[in-house]
Amino acid sequence: MESWATIRVAHNTRKMALTLQDLLGEPKQLAVAIKDGVSLNIKYFPDFITEEFETKAKALESATDDAAKRFNDLLAPILESWDLEGVECTREALANVPAVFLAKVMAAIFDDARPNPPTASS
Repeated sequence: MESWATIRVAHNTRKMALTLQDLLGEPKQLAVAIKDGVSLNIKYFPDFITEEFETKAKALESATDDAAKRFNDLLAPILESWDLEGVECTREALANVPAVFLAKVMAAIFDDARPNPPTASS
């Protein structure tokens, strides 16, 4: 009869089912145009942009109450890093960044993450 320790080791080394986290890719680098001659380099997770994410983002366009907080709650998890000195990519830190600036970051991410539209030659 096998010992409990042997059974436990065998169980722990068995291949587990894939999780969504296993399927997610690496962060992607993107330069976001902020104003003439000024761009911000960001790293974001394109695989975090899902149908649910897009639905929540579109709902923010017509939201009036606590829209800024919900915007930050949506943006923070997909941002890995950026080169904006002194500001981390956290919900709390984003609360101190102008909304116009964050909207440019979000728009650039959406534009970059969308599949390329078909062209007449394809």
